[in-house]
Amino acid sequence: MGKMEWKSISNTAASKMQSFVSIVNKDNYQKFIDQDPNKHKILIFTDRKTTAPLFKSLSKTYKDKLTFGEVKKGEEELYAKFGVT
Repeated sequence: MGKMEWKSISNTAASKMQSFVSIVNKDNYQKFIDQDPNKHKILIFTDRKTTAPLFKSLSKTYKDKLTFGEVKKGEEELYAKFGVT
């Protein structure tokens, strides 16, 4: 068990959070867009290795209204498609 410091406790809690965020890449992008046609789609472009706790929380709060996706750094085709630098 790690030290009982706020950073360690925070990281552990964040890793246990329920997430409704899909990892989106060039191979599954169209499937992500086509799923749940009545919901708006939210995409976040990130260089983080894990999903941000705030994004996990939003995905849970709005799971009935919005579909959340995360595009990791290295997906050059999607970054270019959306003009993300």
